[in-house]
Amino acid sequence: QYYAQTSRSFFKNLDGNTAVNDYIDLMAFTSNPDKNITFSDEFNKLMGDGNMFRGEYEGAFVTTIYAAKLPIAYFGKGYDNCFTVVHEFGHYMNEVYSFETYADGEYSQSYDLLEMHSQGNELLYLCYLENNANFPQVANTLIRTHSLVNMFYSAVAGFTVDSFEQAVYLDTYTGTHADTIMADGTITADEYDLLYQGICTDYGVLDALDGYWEYGMTITSACYYVSYSVSALSVLQLYEMANTDGFDVAKDAYLKLFTYVDENPEMTMEETLAYAGMLSFNDEQLYISMNEYFLKK
Repeated sequence: QYYAQTSRSFFKNLDGNTAVNDYIDLMAFTSNPDKNITFSDEFNKLMGDGNMFRGEYEGAFVTTIYAAKLPIAYFGKGYDNCFTVVHEFGHYMNEVYSFETYADGEYSQSYDLLEMHSQGNELLYLCYLENNANFPQVANTLIRTHSLVNMFYSAVAGFTVDSFEQAVYLDTYTGTHADTIMADGTITADEYDLLYQGICTDYGVLDALDGYWEYGMTITSACYYVSYSVSALSVLQLYEMANTDGFDVAKDAYLKLFTYVDENPEMTMEETLAYAGMLSFNDEQLYISMNEYFLKK
């Protein structure tokens, strides 16, 4: 069950495929029943209407061709396991649900919120598996560990890259190896590896993250990766919510991260989280609560 969920292809794996479909069937927009959009209908359309692509390129993503009013999803080699499909489908549902609101393509949604749609869907799927899949305890433990470690990894990795970007763009650094890097008063390209090693050492994650700065989005879209951090910290509270208040309570909060556009599409991130009944990533209580909850786990 562990490998069926975390590494085998969703498209070639009946057990994983069934679990994802059963979860998707639960995800009706109960917080806005008048809008005739459901996860299950859109998932079936995605899989059957020709706007889902697979190939050799190693990656997965969702985008929208606005001229054709067509959201599409791509799942490449090695990026098509159950959790990746659920992750990308969170993005896909936001494209579907928000399309009328942002039909001209002028999205006012932040990267932080966009990642909450995907990462939040992963955590709710994890909660569904733990409570409904009847897996052996060892499988549940492995799947939970895999998913939560990945989420915390995303948070820490995003912060390290953000620190790297700030150092490069501000051309100043005071952490580990600073005496060497700043010896001539500036950070040069041949010092980037040493700079990132120093930052990872400062964060205590050198062995896990060394080299992460080289991923392309660091160069093409500054501040991209820190959104994974903000999102991960925000949606981890959905996992706590599902396990303390019940799956339906967490699901309702998560779905409001989509349906807020029906109330006021110009909500700020703070307002959107408040509308969903979630703590802001700027609220110290979020970190206190998450720390207390996961230490008990």
